[in-house]
Amino acid sequence: MRASNLVVSGFGLIGILVGAWMSWRWRNLSLVQPAGAVAHDYRSRFGQALRSTGAALSGGLIAGLLVMGLGGRLVMRVAAAMSGDGAQGRGTEAGEIVGEITFDGTVGFIAFIGLGAGVIATAAYLLVRRWLPDRAGPAGLVGAVLLAGTLGIADPINPDNIDFAVLSPQWVVVVLVVGTGVLFATTLTAVAARLEQTIRQPGRRGWLPAAPLIFVVIPPFTIALAYVAVRTFAGERIDAVLGRATVERAGYVVVGVAALVCGALTVRAVTEILG
Repeated sequence: MRASNLVVSGFGLIGILVGAWMSWRWRNLSLVQPAGAVAHDYRSRFGQALRSTGAALSGGLIAGLLVMGLGGRLVMRVAAAMSGDGAQGRGTEAGEIVGEITFDGTVGFIAFIGLGAGVIATAAYLLVRRWLPDRAGPAGLVGAVLLAGTLGIADPINPDNIDFAVLSPQWVVVVLVVGTGVLFATTLTAVAARLEQTIRQPGRRGWLPAAPLIFVVIPPFTIALAYVAVRTFAGERIDAVLGRATVERAGYVVVGVAALVCGALTVRAVTEILG
């Protein structure tokens, strides 16, 4: 058991450090790079859409693996160690046993929580990317607020989550969970921006080698393919509509209001947990 804890903690620390390095290193990159020559034929537009979607989805999966998967497992281990002997052996909201680290549990956590969160967050990112701050760092912070106020309050920082009755001190657990969410979102935007920059460099073919594999191995890949299809056949018309000044301003207002509401919901949930 001790060896398993050390291995999981070691990989978790590596995941957190690599994610933090990526977030800081690429924090000032633009989310959307200049498109260059406009593709008019369907084949070229399909290639552009596939590469751009692949960059975003790769960012989500990398962030999900490193931060939510490996890093999240480390957070669970740290929280369990800090909670004392009274918490060991008790069940959590997810059906895990506090203090018990297993290979199957770790793989399942990384696959369903880590990579699953990456896919879901990527879908949301693609929908609202146009109305996020242009730089990866600020965009990730806004994304973190949106995630905390939706998926966050639905489970990991839900005041009714029994984990807060098992693990202690509660404020440390809250900080660890919220911090992991922030790092996940900023890593996603930073990696996606870096890959987007790479595929847009002049003279480069720009195909992400991992993109076809990503669409095959992730069950909800049809969502990504549907997005690619829409961008291929209706992308120009959609961009023309969304590019109108009134629509663009309305998008910023909606995302801004949503961030304020999500922030307020998150603060209320944290207050209830600590109260």
